[in-house]
Amino acid sequence: IIGGYHLFLYLGNPKERSALYFSLTCLLMALRIFLYEDTALSGLLEEIPYEWLSKLRYLSFYALTPTIYTYFAKILPKYIPRRSLPWFQLLCLAFCLLVVLTPSWIHTYSKIYFNVFAVAMLYLVLRGVLLAAKYREKNSRIILAGTLILIVTISNDFFYFLELTPVGPLLSWGLLAVLICQSYLNSRYHSLSLSQAKRQDQENRELKLQEQQLIEAKLVAEKALKTKSQFLAIMSHEIRTPLNGIIGSANILKTKNLDTDSKDFVETILTSGKILLVVINDILDFSKIESGKLTLEQQPVGISECIEDVFRLLQPLAREKQIQLIYEERTLDLPWITGDQTRLYQILMNLINNAIKFTEQGEIHVRVEEVKRQASSIELQVAIQDTGIGIAPDQLAGLFDSFTQADLSTTRKFGGTGLGLSICKKLVQLMGGKIWLESQLNVGTTFFFTLQAPMVEKPIESGNSFPKRPDSLQKNKRVLSARLKIMVAEDNKINQKIALSTLDILGYSADLAENGKEVLELLKEQTYDLIFMDIQMPELDGLQTTRLIHKLPLDHSPVIIAMTANTSLEDQKQYLDAGMDDFIAKPFVLEFLESKLKHWGATLASLKKEESPVRDTPLVKTNASMVDHPFVLKLQENFQVEILNELLGEFQRMLQEHLGELAEDLQARDFEQIQAKGHKIKGASLALGAKHIVTICRRLEEASHEEDHEKIQENLQHLQQAIQPTLTEFKRILPPS
Repeated sequence: IIGGYHLFLYLGNPKERSALYFSLTCLLMALRIFLYEDTALSGLLEEIPYEWLSKLRYLSFYALTPTIYTYFAKILPKYIPRRSLPWFQLLCLAFCLLVVLTPSWIHTYSKIYFNVFAVAMLYLVLRGVLLAAKYREKNSRIILAGTLILIVTISNDFFYFLELTPVGPLLSWGLLAVLICQSYLNSRYHSLSLSQAKRQDQENRELKLQEQQLIEAKLVAEKALKTKSQFLAIMSHEIRTPLNGIIGSANILKTKNLDTDSKDFVETILTSGKILLVVINDILDFSKIESGKLTLEQQPVGISECIEDVFRLLQPLAREKQIQLIYEERTLDLPWITGDQTRLYQILMNLINNAIKFTEQGEIHVRVEEVKRQASSIELQVAIQDTGIGIAPDQLAGLFDSFTQADLSTTRKFGGTGLGLSICKKLVQLMGGKIWLESQLNVGTTFFFTLQAPMVEKPIESGNSFPKRPDSLQKNKRVLSARLKIMVAEDNKINQKIALSTLDILGYSADLAENGKEVLELLKEQTYDLIFMDIQMPELDGLQTTRLIHKLPLDHSPVIIAMTANTSLEDQKQYLDAGMDDFIAKPFVLEFLESKLKHWGATLASLKKEESPVRDTPLVKTNASMVDHPFVLKLQENFQVEILNELLGEFQRMLQEHLGELAEDLQARDFEQIQAKGHKIKGASLALGAKHIVTICRRLEEASHEEDHEKIQENLQHLQQAIQPTLTEFKRILPPS
């Protein structure tokens, strides 16, 4: 009964292995009593041959001994050695096999040897029980009491066998007492286990509830962060729109004949507008970093070149305050590194500009030195030291916190949002470095930051990704082009006025569309060479409108220039992927707009010469010019030969890559991808003056729009045939690097 009860306890909770071994102990003891003593069930044994009955008695004994040892090892694991358990189990198994496989006279003698092992096991059990009682292990006294009762009954039976005591055999009663003690312990233990299980279940439910609450809180936080990001983006756009009007109007006023006082006021307006633009950019940068959406570009960066660029920009401000800017390299042959040039420039600009702002006289030292160099990477330390007002020790701790400045008088006197240093800290950390400062009031401040980055070879020529403005382009020079047909797509009245007025000053006229639908309607009525496209418009935004333009069956696809306040690298990629050819930032500078118009005007003018005859003539002629020679010569005036040859190499790699992809797209009948890639190749070809490839790509776009499989295949063949002659002609025009 006891064995069955504990077996059910085990089945209810299989993790409690001690219940299983105690159940087996009870059942094996019951079997031994059944086999040895005269009970109500003894009549059932009369049918069993004596030899097999003897084997059963030995087997029950050999199985019971290791079961008892295993049970005690489970309930007193700290005091009964478990390492000897496998050996005892193997020996007992060997004796059991001996009983089953050999005659009775052999395994009868084996009992003598087994008793030695049984005594050893019982000794270890008794020793463990005594140690547990000594160290006051929980429930050890009850276990010890049951064990002592068993020892007394065994001793009594031994003395009765020697006729030294009149009391008859008591072993069965001793075993029963042990079983009752152990049953009591197991019942208490399992009752405790059940309460613990209930408590654990309650804790699990609470944990699940907390987890659910955390998930909900996370979703709420993410929603709030998204809402904040959207709010900042909208507010940025709404602030930039009137700001574009202010700066644009001031730029237009600069071109007028003004007296000295009026010019000063215009310069004040421009300066104030630029400061406000910096504040907006700081807030947007901080929001992007805080939300984890800022990603760093990886490109070759020369830190010395970055510092020199910052010095060139800030030199007028330093000269005005009679502050000397000094750059010192403490490491010879400072290597180039891989990193985000724009963000490194932003850190240096912020720290050096702060140094100038808070220094009334003296000098500013910028030092760069090597901290540690490994096989392929380097750690650099940059220090910006000024002789300015310094910072009090009690104000140093929170200086890198958001919206924090040394004191309120700093904001009133010098301005700023208190975000600059916080942004610098986060950018430096993203680059794997750290930033700190040392300062002494009325003596000066030194900001330090470190960078860890892979080393790279210095490029042949460094430069930004935008075309350089020709040196011959002067401020008062105006380019008149009555032949260039322009459309401005802009919904804001202020921006419309600024854009049309600026174009008018430059000698261009333009049609106006207030949303994407009006752009499409105007394109159906007439042909345009160039569209300045706002990104955020009602009805259809700039990106949607651009994609729809490329699906129109136009004889002449216009050049589309994004006109936007969002000019991050991610935004630029988004514009180009949508099919735009270029972009210009709001608020735009008059001279920069002029250079864009000059560049694209010259490109389109050279291409128009080739437009009319190409429809019905073969696409590849060995004696035809593949390249716009005058346009390439103009490129040579603005770029060094090394850069042009490097661009040509990139152009070749892009062509080879897209040709393979276009063949796969044609096989999959993915006409949208073919049209998009054709447009991308056309844009790159326009920028380099590869006029013949431009013509092929235009045909490829038209065939993709019509989903004409044969024409697409034909134009892909023409494109493949045109690549090598075009590259050969480029190499003939351009001198070697």
